[in-house]
Amino acid sequence: MSMTPAHLREAVANMEDADLEQVIAALGRSRTTAMEQTVRARIPECANFGAVAQDLDYALSTIEDALPKTGGCPSRSELLKNIAQERGLKVVDIRLAACDARDITGIPVMAGKGN
Repeated sequence: MSMTPAHLREAVANMEDADLEQVIAALGRSRTTAMEQTVRARIPECANFGAVAQDLDYALSTIEDALPKTGGCPSRSELLKNIAQERGLKVVDIRLAACDARDITGIPVMAGKGN
């Protein structure tokens, strides 16, 4: 079955809060796993895991953006920045999904004579 926006709205309206919390947590865990695999996987799979992580980021941020702005909980990035500011530390925000494997591991160099 292909899910339409109307199907999703109806499903969410009929779900208990505990179930919705589990869905949100599952999306977050899936995103974290995809990001971890982006770094750990072999080069061909890195792009695939990065794409999955980006899709999950989009889904989670779209849900968060649709929430009423009540000055509630800050995002993870905001929390990290606040903690760093309190401790006088600098935050460098690097989105792994936007990085190439060489950005993280460096450019491979052949070992041998003259190196």
